[in-house]
Amino acid sequence: MTRLMTCNVQLATRALALIASLLVSGCGTDQGTQTKGGPLPLSELSAYRGCSHDEQCVWVQNGCCDCANGGEDIAVARDKVAAFRARFACAGVGCTESSREPACGTGTVACEAGQCVFRAAAP
Repeated sequence: MTRLMTCNVQLATRALALIASLLVSGCGTDQGTQTKGGPLPLSELSAYRGCSHDEQCVWVQNGCCDCANGGEDIAVARDKVAAFRARFACAGVGCTESSREPACGTGTVACEAGQCVFRAAAP
């Protein structure tokens, strides 16, 4: 009986270790994985925001919907726009038709401390 309990504890410990390693590794959240509709988290944006000059940065919509409907206005490096947009699986994502003032994308982009940033215009 004791040997069976020891075996069960070892098996449970291995299973927990496997689950923990999957959680720590992100379980498929590498930069090639598409996200469904919503904005990418800040931790995943740095791969697309590197710059050395303002001219390298452009405004993009972070998410399938615009900033009035769940997306975010951000800036990324011009040469990373296609890779950034490829992260979203927008087919079938429904966005509301809300609007806001100022309109989404109204603002400035700049390269600050090596990262593209978007500064929204004041309402």
